Amino acid sequence: MYIMLPVLFVGIGYGLIFFGGAGLVQMVKDQVSLAMTKGAPDYPNGFDESLYKKAVETGNAKQWSEVPLPSIGTSYAVIYSEKLQIQADVYYGDSEDAFSNGVGQYTGSAMFGCGKPILLGGHDTTYFAGLEQAKSGDTFLVRTNYGEYTYEVTETKVAKATDDSAYDLNTEEEQLILYTCYPFGKVSQNRQKRFFVYCKRIDDGAVIKEVGKDE
Repeated sequence: MYIMLPVLFVGIGYGLIFFGGAGLVQMVKDQVSLAMTKGAPDYPNGFDESLYKKAVETGNAKQWSEVPLPSIGTSYAVIYSEKLQIQADVYYGDSEDAFSNGVGQYTGSAMFGCGKPILLGGHDTTYFAGLEQAKSGDTFLVRTNYGEYTYEVTETKVAKATDDSAYDLNTEEEQLILYTCYPFGKVSQNRQKRFFVYCKRIDDGAVIKEVGKDE
């Protein structure tokens, strides 16, 4: 009898979690899913100094050496969209800590201003909730510690979380790519899809070249 009671209580506990707590468990799984899926499995997840050397905007810095290099987990920019009610710190790195405090940049992508794609992820229930309303023509302003950049939405798309063909980080065009979990706000589904927002750079700032080259 004394042996059976603990076994019975354990069984009841697991039953409550399985049936009554299924939604809660799925919600937790959804929230960490974005961090577990780095978004670009075929690209090296590490800092590329050669990309950053090209990322200095002529407005706030005269050359790249004047700009402190961001370390992993550092917030070095803020992204705004008044229409979509988005304002979030941009962290270098796409860890769960970054997603909890703002939006995270995949470190295999380029830096703002260098003329190549930038990939940012965020939670659909917090900082990137406004992406659900994104439409062509909407704009985002990004202020970094070395310059300011403006991007215009050109397209939105839903793709599988593991679909690395949803973007190309090797193109020679500055494209801001934002992504979040899909469907938005769902806590009872296994969300294996991502909502992508593609933006082109529309400000007239020059693409910064590495000092000593192309001068």
